[in-house]
Amino acid sequence: MKRIRTASGKMQIGFKGVAVDADEKILDPSYAERAYNFTFRGGALKGDIGVSNAPGYSADGDCGRELPTLPIGTCILDIFTYHRRTNGEYDDRIVVQANDKRLYYTKIFEEDVWHEVKNFRFTGKACVVNYNYDGKDVLLISSENNQLAVLDGDNIKTIDGAPKFSSLAVHYERVYGTVNGEKNQVWFSSVMNPENWTVSGENAGYITFQDECGDIEKVVSFLGYLYIFREHAVYRLTAYADQSEFLLKKVFTDTGRIYKDTIAFAGDKIMFYSEDGLISFDGYDTTRISSFPKIGSADKAVGTYHNCKYYLACKLDMGKYYPLVCTNNAVVEYDLKTKNFCVLAPLDVVSMTTLDVHHATGVLLSVREIHSHKVGMINDSGEIFGTPTSKYLKGPLNAYGTNKMKIIRYMQVQTEEDITIDVTADDLTRSFKVAGSALPQRVVVEMSGYNVGFAVSSNKSKAYVAPFLANVEYA
Repeated sequence: MKRIRTASGKMQIGFKGVAVDADEKILDPSYAERAYNFTFRGGALKGDIGVSNAPGYSADGDCGRELPTLPIGTCILDIFTYHRRTNGEYDDRIVVQANDKRLYYTKIFEEDVWHEVKNFRFTGKACVVNYNYDGKDVLLISSENNQLAVLDGDNIKTIDGAPKFSSLAVHYERVYGTVNGEKNQVWFSSVMNPENWTVSGENAGYITFQDECGDIEKVVSFLGYLYIFREHAVYRLTAYADQSEFLLKKVFTDTGRIYKDTIAFAGDKIMFYSEDGLISFDGYDTTRISSFPKIGSADKAVGTYHNCKYYLACKLDMGKYYPLVCTNNAVVEYDLKTKNFCVLAPLDVVSMTTLDVHHATGVLLSVREIHSHKVGMINDSGEIFGTPTSKYLKGPLNAYGTNKMKIIRYMQVQTEEDITIDVTADDLTRSFKVAGSALPQRVVVEMSGYNVGFAVSSNKSKAYVAPFLANVEYA
């Protein structure tokens, strides 16, 4: 009988991230083909992304309580931060728009309940901006169905004669807004007076666009300029107090549609999602982020930024794992430093914003269905409102750089929580359950094939898996 000569070796299965648009047959096994609810931090595979009830804070930094919840059956449609000081003390608030056409607020830095903004009903998608008016910190609020209103503490008043806005910004003491019904106009108020919308050379006015770059989506004050986002272009407006010196310039054109609610400040950049992918914009130039996953649908997508990470709630195409049955089904967290992303799913997000007030920071969100009456916050719990997420990673199935037969004898695994490892060799897949332990473990495999692959799954909250080694013989 002829003896088959073999050579021994080790295959390292690492966790460097998820590859986008890579051919599985040649993909580096340190990169996953897909992954959900796992993160890639410090070279290990972790389960440290989740959502819980948003915390409340004390003035000295403690966050040992949760924000109150609205009555069950209420759906939070949008969340805003109202920056306010009263008698020199923190009086910042979270304001929400609910499906009962009411606005509610609760204080961030003291234990509180939800308070209804009395004698005010609000329809359409709200837009807000903080403003210091006559020495008071107020919140300007409007929608495509509601005229501009001023929320001052507990009191709100509608400004007669003001337009109905779909986007608001404050720039050099003027309020700018995109106007309902006039999708090609940007209006601006009188200087230091958001109640004066009388058109004249000294007071308020508007700018009309006549080209074919689509509807005006949003206005943003950024690095000394006002940027006007349209469906297929971005304009930069140099606008100081004297409107006769306004200067307008087109700085970006996109063949794909720009999605308004994905536009977010990201330090010295603006991030936004278009039909051409995720875009980074520094005020002059744009860069497409090639390492960001493709989105199944961004029609209802919402984006925000916090702590060097961009978050996009969207409808992600995840095949059989999380079918496209929700308006949004996932949140993608993209790390601008490492260029890695992770996916939190399934999560049908309605609205999302960044909380950044003194020592209170994080990403706030609201969701549909059972938890719609709560303000949530993204955290490292590995759970969605108390339920552990189903974590899954699939590595590539390929020849690992050689066309020789591979005989996988055993794996050396270190995991702190219970996991399941699926090993595939050609057309055969076997599952191996590995209990959590502080020590490395040997998992006997005894499988062979020309193409091999590995998958990891866990239902534990705090999953942690170090890169593992497979001891292999090559024939």
